[in-house]
Amino acid sequence: MDLTVDRADILRALQTCATLADKAASVIPIIRSVLLIATDDSLTISATNTEVTLRLACPARIREAGALVIDLVTLKDFLGNLPEDSAILTHAGGKFPLKIESGTTKFSVPIVKLADDYPTLPVEEPTKVPFAVDDVTAVADAYRAVVYAIGDGVRTTGDGTILAKGVSIIADADRIEFCATDGLRLAITTMHGSTPSDARDITPPAAIRALAKFSGSAQFYIGDRHTFIRFMDGSMLAYRRFDTKFPDYSRHRKIALNSESALTLERKRLADAVRRALILTPSDRGVEIMAAMGRLTVRPMKAERGEGSDTMPYEGDSGLRFEASGPYMLQALDAMDDETITMAQEGAVIVLRPVVSDLDAPETMHGFGTCGNY
Repeated sequence: MDLTVDRADILRALQTCATLADKAASVIPIIRSVLLIATDDSLTISATNTEVTLRLACPARIREAGALVIDLVTLKDFLGNLPEDSAILTHAGGKFPLKIESGTTKFSVPIVKLADDYPTLPVEEPTKVPFAVDDVTAVADAYRAVVYAIGDGVRTTGDGTILAKGVSIIADADRIEFCATDGLRLAITTMHGSTPSDARDITPPAAIRALAKFSGSAQFYIGDRHTFIRFMDGSMLAYRRFDTKFPDYSRHRKIALNSESALTLERKRLADAVRRALILTPSDRGVEIMAAMGRLTVRPMKAERGEGSDTMPYEGDSGLRFEASGPYMLQALDAMDDETITMAQEGAVIVLRPVVSDLDAPETMHGFGTCGNY
């Protein structure tokens, strides 16, 4: 292998690969590595955590083809500290080290494995294109708005339903709906727009982190065992499809979208009030929300560090009173960028929704249970 590459291009690719890091990466050396393949006209950088796979196209001037496996962090650290904007990478083959040269700086980095020893990457060809998007950034934003509700390990509900740890995506004739739930929280974002065919899938968190690094148009394919996302520069993101079913959240969705007795108030002001309440109850004994006669009060259920409360105005004819997890409520508030939101209580479910003036903007809702229901 003998090639010249711009540091910014290869570092961008390596930083995208780093999004796949998980607990397995700390104990399995091959998972901490990337596969570099230089052909006559292209350089590809591949990474996998066995669940999610990236194959990234990286611009390069190639003089000799070759392939090798090298530690991701080591390569990123060396390239990130070179004196020039470009780097020359050479490899004599076999188990010889990779040589990195930039200006008067020269390094030799040991390889981890030969290319043939790298895990087999998914290569199955999909049979159809469920949908395509002009700007994948909008899709990444939709994932970002709901991904917090996946949770941190809750996998089974009280009735024994196994929850797939990912974001459900449903595409049909006029919408793409993204939903995340851990049985305790529910977040839904719906993008409007036509799709060529219906599709259902579940996207794991590592794939969502990686997707956020891309921009431009993309095509989403569904194969028998993997889902593929292909980008305009030839890069590809693939992830293994879940065998489990996503829980039925239609009842809570109906409650959220049909809620009529909602209060309208400032999102940031409410979020800041919840943060201050959590300072008083750091072990999350819950926060109490009480709204009546145009004034909403936020205070800790059981203060552990002094006492205090916040009061703010709201618009609406209804009142409400509930106790809920402070972090759950704060996660929902922080997932929204909008200045104004509505808040409604439907039995044991609290629903937050942004107030938007653009009819074409995504529809978003966030729900969580009151104390005793989370």
